[in-house]
Amino acid sequence: MGIADQFRDRAKELQRRAKEAMGNDEEARRRRSQMKNDLLQRGKEAHRRAVDRARENTRENERGRDEPEDPGR
Repeated sequence: MGIADQFRDRAKELQRRAKEAMGNDEEARRRRSQMKNDLLQRGKEAHRRAVDRARENTRENERGRDEPEDPGR
């Protein structure tokens, strides 16, 4: 079993325990939904920041190529 499988199994177990701890009432469903939405939002923000960083790095690399090389090198 690879490390990814171990992490996946551990995550599933933790999710199962969290569901048991919260119960199945309406309030628990609302909390789970809110947590899921928060995680999705954080993931979207992290992705947006990563894309912005990649774009900035690409711009910097393109600027570096446009500049004439130093003949002393």
